[in-house]
Parts: sequence; C-alpha cells; structure tokens
Amino acid sequence: MENIKIVKCSEASDDDIYNAFAEGFSDYMIEIKLSKVEFFARFFGAEGNKRDNSHIAYDYERPVEVVLGGVITYDDIKTLRCGTLSVVPAYRRKGLGRMLMNKHEEIGRDNNCQMLMLEVISENERAVDFYEELGYEKAYFLRYYTLKELRKFPGRGLVVDKIRQEMINRIKPILNETHINWQNSLDYTDKLQNINYYGITSRSNLVSFIIFDNKGKIFRMWTHPGHRREGHGVALLHKVIEVTGRQELYMSVSSNAGISNFLRRFGFEKDSLYQYEMIRPLILFVLT
Repeated sequence: MENIKIVKCSEASDDDIYNAFAEGFSDYMIEIKLSKVEFFARFFGAEGNKRDNSHIAYDYERPVEVVLGGVITYDDIKTLRCGTLSVVPAYRRKGLGRMLMNKHEEIGRDNNCQMLMLEVISENERAVDFYEELGYEKAYFLRYYTLKELRKFPGRGLVVDKIRQEMINRIKPILNETHINWQNSLDYTDKLQNINYYGITSRSNLVSFIIFDNKGKIFRMWTHPGHRREGHGVALLHKVIEVTGRQELYMSVSSNAGISNFLRRFGFEKDSLYQYEMIRPLILFVLT
C-alpha cells in the first residue's frame, strides 16, 4: 500500500468522491443507484457530511476509498457520524479501511466530539465485525416498517391541520427525551425539501404531529402522553394517505417498543432488513 495517498475530500474533485463511493458500493447487498447529483444532494445535504470532515484515498491517481463524516448532536452528545465508508472491492482486506477510519477518528478529536457513531446493516457481518474491532458497539436496532393497508378504526372527529415547522421545534426539549435515529431527527428533516408537517392542537397547544414526504415516508410521529389512546395516531395516518394519495406508507423506528407496537397494531409489517446504530466513545482527556 506504499502508493496510497489520503487527503481530505475538500482537496478532491466531485468526480473522484462520487466514483470512489459508486465503485465501492457496486457489489453491495442492496442495490444503490444514485446519480452524482443525487449523491451530493443527499450525502452533503441533509446527511450532514462535510468535505473537511471526510477523507478519500488514492492509489496513484485512482480514487479507491472514501469515508464521509459529519458533526451532529446525537442524544444530546456532540458526535462525529460516519456517513459512509466505501472501499473499491480490489482494495479490501488490505488495511485501507482501518487507515481511513483512523483519519475519521482524528476528525472527531479535532472537533472535540465525545462520540463516534455509524449505521450498518445487520446482515453485513463483515462490516459489523470490522467496526467492533475498532471499538464500536451496538447501541440500538433500527427497524423498518411498511403499511400496505391501514386497518379500520373508528374516527374520533379529530382535526388534523397543516402546521408550521416552528411549532415542532418549540417542543424539542420534550421530544429529545426519547432516542431517535439521525435520519428521523428534526435536525435532519429540517434540511429536507418538500416535507409535510401536520398536527393536532388543543387550546392552541400542539399535542400530536406527523412529518412525512410525498412518497409516503414517515419521518416522525408523536403524541403527547396525556392525549394517547384518543385516536390521534390513526387520524395522523389518514392525513398522510389523504395528502400523498398513497396507501403504502413507510417508517423506520430505533429501538422504541411503544412506537413499534403502535405501528403493528395499525397494520404495519416489520421488514426483515434492519440496521445497527453503533457507537464508540471518544476520550478527549484524562483527569489525574
């Protein structure tokens, strides 16, 4: 590996970054088809990765690996999230992944992060083992649910209206008491385009809401504990179907028995595919 050169992505071209990603995922267990425009819009947009927090490896002039990083707040902890690690097949098992993850860790320390975090598909056992060797541990299960037909429940006459995004942001302290995976967090959805915000109010107070896109993907739904079992959930789901015109809905849930139970009661089916959210603490100093 004497010909390998590692630089920050801020020093690399868009083509090199994209090609390292695309070739590295060319044999992935799940087919990933993203154009260059889609790749940059997603991974350097809402995903929160920054070029100065990411590295790319070259074998002479050929880009052969890329690791993306973004500084986020995760469970109220300043965290460096690994947006992706992609290695061209011919360069695997040569220690290159460890080299880039060491660079990734340096970025975390330089930014005074307290933790490293990433997501990985559970069936990708080689990757899971690799991250565990680096000191990561499984913290949460990220499950995926699909609704093909909403079960019939009696309505309660609840009015679901479009709401301002700021109304949800005002109750962030309450929402942050429950762990939410990064892609469903308000910090993530706030950066997305064409997102719908609907809710139910009582005496001008927001007591439940749902966030979703036009394809039927639900990012977040919540009801105040004092208003649960009053039909808010089914009313919110009916609103998604009404607005999107889609019967098939999707949602991911991170280790939350209450939400998982709710989804299954209303007909959502759990996908066989799931991910681990893995974390590793960063010790910045030692008290003596």
